[in-house]
Amino acid sequence: MYTMPKRATEEQLNERVPLSVAMWHLHTNLCMPPRDELKTANWSKFGLKGSIATQSACEAAGGKFHASILGGWCMCIRTRIRWIRFLRCIITTRSLRTPPIVQR
Repeated sequence: MYTMPKRATEEQLNERVPLSVAMWHLHTNLCMPPRDELKTANWSKFGLKGSIATQSACEAAGGKFHASILGGWCMCIRTRIRWIRFLRCIITTRSLRTPPIVQR
């Protein structure tokens, strides 16, 4: 994962990893369940993909709210893996487009 400070400009993000190949993003409004419930928590509500997105809703659910995590911008490795897969797909597709050999 690549990270940049929250105050980084678009130009600085682009210099670190080009915006044409990376999806820079912020992880915000995270609600985590109590530590003793991590194994049994309803992860459709908690976590990065959870439905709880406000501090009041998080507190009502007994969770701990984080307005922002990682302290700034990040570009996850899986984004790079998707980009590599995308490039492989283009290369494969182009290879399949070569005209067949016609025998006469």
